[in-house]
Amino acid sequence: MKLLIAFFVFIVSFNLVCSQSLRYKRKCVPWGCFNQHCAEASFISHSCPETPEPEALCKKHAKCERQFNGKCGWTETKASQACLQRERKKKTK
Repeated sequence: MKLLIAFFVFIVSFNLVCSQSLRYKRKCVPWGCFNQHCAEASFISHSCPETPEPEALCKKHAKCERQFNGKCGWTETKASQACLQRERKKKTK
């Protein structure tokens, strides 16, 4: 009986580990009309606005990659932060 329980625990834990590792093998990619979104490669769904938000154009300077929480997201770079600061200054004028 103990052997059967140990085997069951092994199978359940193995499946959990495998499903998590497969989940994180999908690459994070920028997508959208202006590449302003960051998501797993298998996720594609969007409609295009007539004009992009100025901040969306700054995403081309950021990195689309997996974050500490396991989800895809943007990692800001010096160039993307500078771009955002320029865009914010334009709005206040």
